Formats: sequence, C-alpha cells, structure tokens
Amino acid sequence: MYKAIVRVFPLLLLALAACGDKVKITQADQITPYSPQLVNYAAKSGALAAEIVGDILGTPTDPEEVAAALRLPGWVTKARITTRPGPEVASNIRLVLIFNPGFKGPPDNSACSDPKRLPLAPPGDKLTVAAAFCADGKAVSWLVGEGPAPATLDDKKFTNLMNQVLLNLLPNRPVGG
Repeated sequence: MYKAIVRVFPLLLLALAACGDKVKITQADQITPYSPQLVNYAAKSGALAAEIVGDILGTPTDPEEVAAALRLPGWVTKARITTRPGPEVASNIRLVLIFNPGFKGPPDNSACSDPKRLPLAPPGDKLTVAAAFCADGKAVSWLVGEGPAPATLDDKKFTNLMNQVLLNLLPNRPVGG
C-alpha cells in the first residue's frame, strides 16, 4: 500500500498544480512591530479595517464589496474585512490593498498614509496587488502579488490570488521567526 501511495502522490501533485491559477508573490517582508498578536489585536472586535484602492474588473467596484469577498487566514481571530469600520475597530491598524498599482515594487509607508495618491495602472490580463499591513501609519508587512485577471469577485482566480496575498501578508509567525 505504501508503495502505491508513493507512486500516486506525485501524480496528484501534478494534477493539483494543473488545476490552479498561477499566483506569484514577491517582495514579501515584515518588520517590528508585526506579529500574529498584532493582527489578532486589530481583529478582536470582529472586524479588521481596510482601505482598498484601484480597479479590479475594468469597471469601478465598491471597495466594501471587494472587502466582503476577502477571507483572513484561518489562524486569525474570526473577523471580517471592512472598509467601513465602526468605532469599536482599531483605527490605527489596517490592511491597504492597491489593485493594479502604477509603481514597481512593494508599497512603502505612503501606502499607509495616503494610498489614494499613489499612481494606478489600467487593468490588463494580470491582476497585480500591492498590499500592506499598516500600524500607526507605517507598513509593518508588505508584498506584491500577481495572478490572472478575474472576471468577477467570485471568480476563483480572484479568490486564489487574494488567499495567497493575505496568507503571505499576515503570516502566523513573528518577525524573524
């Protein structure tokens, strides 16, 4: 039985790889004070604040609809992502997602202070997202992710990309861990 599993397992991996859309995560990093505890603190009210900028589908999309389509990694306190946080939500900690940024490289602190002033590019056959987890106006975790452009927010292409973006942006390990 063991030999059969060993022979079949590589085939299963190849089949799974063929099913998925290629997602590329680059330039991911964190600095202090990033920690899993900080993420859970920000989500403890049941909501995590977010600012969403840019065009995903070729037409303007309500940022709250985009936020509703996102899921935090499983290790995070159960919370929804929202662009309309109430007073109970930590106001100094938030996600910033810039879709189709008009700049190369990861977002810097300007993404945390005023992401709407950053340049954007028109949507194409790829969807690029520059993501930052901000605390007190500074990026403490950041990355750039890219995958095939989705047709809708329910498209598996969007779901796969954003699951990988959030998993890598909010890792369940402390900085340097």
